[in-house]
Amino acid sequence: MVNSPIVSKIRLYLKDKHYIDNLPFISVGIVAGTACCFYAILFARVEKAGLSFLKEYLPYGVLVSPFLFILSLLIVQKIAPGASGSGIPQVMACAEKSHSHLAYLFLGFRVMVVKIISSVLVMFAGGAIGREGPSLQISAAIAHKIGLIFKKVGVTVKTDQLYIAGAASGLAAAFNTPIGGIVYAIEELSHEHMRKYKDVLLLSVVIAGFTAQLLIGNYLYLGYPKVLSTFSFSMLLTVSIVSFLAGVFGSLFSMLLTSLIKWRSSQTFNQQLIIAGMVGLSMVVIFYFFGGRAIFSGNESINFVLFEHEDIPFTESIFRFVTPLLTSMTGVAGGIFAPSLSAGAVFGGLMAQLADPSLRTILGLSGMIGFLTGVTRSPITSFVLVFEMTDRHSAVLGMMFAAFFSSLGSNILSDKSFYENSVELIKQKHQ
Repeated sequence: MVNSPIVSKIRLYLKDKHYIDNLPFISVGIVAGTACCFYAILFARVEKAGLSFLKEYLPYGVLVSPFLFILSLLIVQKIAPGASGSGIPQVMACAEKSHSHLAYLFLGFRVMVVKIISSVLVMFAGGAIGREGPSLQISAAIAHKIGLIFKKVGVTVKTDQLYIAGAASGLAAAFNTPIGGIVYAIEELSHEHMRKYKDVLLLSVVIAGFTAQLLIGNYLYLGYPKVLSTFSFSMLLTVSIVSFLAGVFGSLFSMLLTSLIKWRSSQTFNQQLIIAGMVGLSMVVIFYFFGGRAIFSGNESINFVLFEHEDIPFTESIFRFVTPLLTSMTGVAGGIFAPSLSAGAVFGGLMAQLADPSLRTILGLSGMIGFLTGVTRSPITSFVLVFEMTDRHSAVLGMMFAAFFSSLGSNILSDKSFYENSVELIKQKHQ
């Protein structure tokens, strides 16, 4: 601990004024918000560059994409194994007091760097991943580092509170959804009573959101889709059915991904590299036959469903389900939030084509809520995130119906989320 006279005076002053306990959380909000903004900008530019590369130099993509997938996996496996996958299960595991010692493996500086490098390499190669899960792990890692720094000057905070505040700040900054960050911390990340640290959680998330808006403006993740202002009984019935089915498919996605990850983990290291290369090659083949909306993060598919009027190919619904499965099972760094939202949006839009094209937007939003609920088992978070992304108060009732019925549908196949299953695998591996 640093004991210089100046540091001691500052510490005593801040402690006397009751400010010192909040300083770590304020710092987390600022640093995490800033880091997530720059990561978001980098991720978006790399995705755009990757799409342009495949369009202009597709023959080279047959070599480049498999190589980048293999390189991404090598970087993770050899430098920071804790950077593999989404990042959310790792944060959840570290937030449990009985497994807080895992922070050295999942929340180190090396993990942050590798998480960013691995994910952007895969994104350029056409991988169907998102940046939201990685943003949560990066922010929790920042919180871990800030906690260690403050500990050196005599400020001690509970690590689980700091990790959860960091992760929630990361989600808030990644989607520009501060309320969603708080709700997700309550619904999914936290296993303690929120009264113990609701104030510091709110502080970190608000500051992260404010920092993000200072850096990249007050944007909407999905813009302003046109949603009908009135809802008939038949319309709500259709929303309920679509969201219920989307919840079932999201749960199926979760189960399949868990099984594929277990299968890949059972293979030798060389076999895992071959699998990664084959998946990279498959992304190029899928792009050649079905276009850019079938691969990458899925944001282009979401915008197509919400803002365009052309028919949605049935194959797009299939590949928005399959390509995230293939990409995530390889073990490279990358999230499944955005791919889950895109899979749900395309499914909902496709159902609208079959039922009533005028419901395309609300069914697209309902599909997003439903599929994400099936994956995360966090219906309230899914509803709040989609609501904040679109700022469509006129669709609140329909979205609430979607959240409720998707929760019912998601529990048909399994009562555990992908993240809960992943946390169990982590615990088994590091007992």
